[in-house]
Amino acid sequence: VMSIEENTPSYFEAFARFKDKESGSVIPMSQLIPASERLNLIPEVDKLVATLVFKKLSQAKCDVAINIANASLASESFRQWLLGLLNQNEALCTYLIFELEDSALIHHKNDAVSFCKALVSLGCKITVEHFGDNLASLAGLRAIQPHFVKISGKLTKDIHSDKDSQLFVSSLLSIARGLSINIIAELVENEAECVALSKLDVSYQQG
Repeated sequence: VMSIEENTPSYFEAFARFKDKESGSVIPMSQLIPASERLNLIPEVDKLVATLVFKKLSQAKCDVAINIANASLASESFRQWLLGLLNQNEALCTYLIFELEDSALIHHKNDAVSFCKALVSLGCKITVEHFGDNLASLAGLRAIQPHFVKISGKLTKDIHSDKDSQLFVSSLLSIARGLSINIIAELVENEAECVALSKLDVSYQQG
């Protein structure tokens, strides 16, 4: 996630890759995630990712985001596991940003609010991603008061030539700024999109 004004990374997002034990080849996430969903193992995947990130952070400090899937957020055992891990590694908490999908604010609002408050109390930051996909998530956004929201890539794609997207994104920016939340545009893939978003005063961009 880049700070456009400073032209430096604001934070990094963790993308874990897992290898087949027999062949040593990387398992495509397009296979791993659906298989994990069918077997109800998404919380275990998120545990592996978090464990890897903690191991890396103990060797080199930088701000890193970890995605928390809705299935993990809905799992009380996962939430307790993660909070336990954070309590054991308090010195690393200020380097961690946890990213939740905005749909979690609809389907798992109570769990999301209490979990985010616990994370923030430990010194972690919160990002709500895909903001704008579900307008029903706005009530949850006010309750959580995250540090960042990521404007959905569906809205940022070709925004330089799409007046409707520009107007809609401008409205979302007003909401986020009214709540004193920093804004990130996700899936920024070319200079024209970057320039258009910069004109809307989107200070952080990822892509």
